[in-house]
Amino acid sequence: MAIAAGVAAAAATAISTGVSVASQAGAFGGKDKPSAPQAQQIPKRPFETAQQKYMSRVMMANLNNRGPTYEDWLKSGGTAKFELQGTGMTPWEAERMGFVGPGGRAPSFVDPATVSDTGLTRGQYIYSAEERGPKTKGPMGDLGRVSKRIERLQGMGDLRPGQQARLDRLQQRQQKLMAGRYQGSEA
Repeated sequence: MAIAAGVAAAAATAISTGVSVASQAGAFGGKDKPSAPQAQQIPKRPFETAQQKYMSRVMMANLNNRGPTYEDWLKSGGTAKFELQGTGMTPWEAERMGFVGPGGRAPSFVDPATVSDTGLTRGQYIYSAEERGPKTKGPMGDLGRVSKRIERLQGMGDLRPGQQARLDRLQQRQQKLMAGRYQGSEA
């Protein structure tokens, strides 16, 4: 009885939603013609693309491998495994999948048990600003973009005088942005 009532309620909801959408689209003789639907391509998130490329490469490398049969597994005493050949991960894939952070450094992970007492360190705060992406607006977006530029210049090695001056200006700007927002520990 309760199941029938639930099905009836779901059907009534679906019908009322369908009628509402149809009437808004002008299906019942409205004066205004509905506008044509506009299709938009939604971009994939970077980690999805990286994971798809990595898994495709692993599957192609192991195309001719065969896992143990049930009989093989029983004969081995339950120790037989399907051995995949690892193809390795490209640096781009490692960064997009979160194994390394921007600039190839290890991500600044946070201990949830202590972060409420100590707050984020300076490095973790800067890393969180960089993780937000280049299109982020506001002070955190500015801090992330400035930090990325600093990393890029520092990764170049020997800098020309103009590049060194730019690095100094960016570091001053980073300090100014941090002074206005950062409230965590100094470690």
